[in-house]
Amino acid sequence: MKIHEYLLNPHKIGVYCCSFYIEISDIMKLLEEAVSFDKEEKREPETYNTLRFRDHKLREDYYPWLINDFKDVLNHLDIYKPEKPPLGPWQLKKPFREVLTEKELHWESILQDNYRLMVTRYPNPSSFLESYQAAIDMENAINLDFTIARGILRLNLYSLKEEGIHAHEEFLKSISIIGEKIKVSEATQKFSSRYCYRTYPSALIVWLCEVADNPIPSDILQYFLGAIRYYEQKEWRVSIVLSAIAVETILAELYEEIQHQPAPPDTLGSLFSQVSKLTELPTEIRADLEEVNANRILSVHRSSMNLGDREARSSLVGATRFTHWTYFHGPLSK
Repeated sequence: MKIHEYLLNPHKIGVYCCSFYIEISDIMKLLEEAVSFDKEEKREPETYNTLRFRDHKLREDYYPWLINDFKDVLNHLDIYKPEKPPLGPWQLKKPFREVLTEKELHWESILQDNYRLMVTRYPNPSSFLESYQAAIDMENAINLDFTIARGILRLNLYSLKEEGIHAHEEFLKSISIIGEKIKVSEATQKFSSRYCYRTYPSALIVWLCEVADNPIPSDILQYFLGAIRYYEQKEWRVSIVLSAIAVETILAELYEEIQHQPAPPDTLGSLFSQVSKLTELPTEIRADLEEVNANRILSVHRSSMNLGDREARSSLVGATRFTHWTYFHGPLSK
């Protein structure tokens, strides 16, 4: 299975789902042990100063601080020397934190060869708890969400390939204290919309890295990377607008290639209408463009409208399918 096959039809490919159940009391023990170790060894008090669990009373509806502390202590795991190395043999590649930051590198160079190591370098152990994870070399994409109930932290994992579930299970079971009692549900493959789109942003990152040497222009890649970054941050409107800008830019390029003159400074909807008269667009592509334009209108001109994950996701999907068709099957593929 190639990553673009999933991006074009997530319902057909599906995702693997699995849940991990960790007792909160075990996480607290792990955090306390990390603090005690630093104090006894007179190390720099990294954990003692940064772990916030001592100042909080656990509530069922409040877990961000716990996740953050858990991530901190995972990056501190070298003090425990577990029997298995924290990352195991299946090395996770997660480009979001390292790459999608303008301060770290320029957008125009993001996918050039001299920066590929930044995309594919091995992450800290806490990367296994990030919401969106992209395994570039393995062509795998992962989404992770969290819930707390009745003293249990539940990690719900969605992976494009089953190997991703095995990697997380191996990693979590290698953690001191926690790994001894962790419970894992049976992995199942799901094809409904509720599940199969969960890994879409991460899969799109994998594909953009793969096609770096193909004909998709760098500015289009930048718009997509920005849309994914804001999607991850739940900034739905900005993500929708960036997906729409990517589509609008491609439509303008199509217009100029066909008409041999500069494209008019029109909106996405107007450009879509004009290009539709100049070249034949497949029915499914037209539907995708209409969806992207409708979401753009809602996000820009109707600010009082509630927008969420569904609209931002459908914009990413529509822009991706249109881009793939244009540069690999459509007028600009020749």
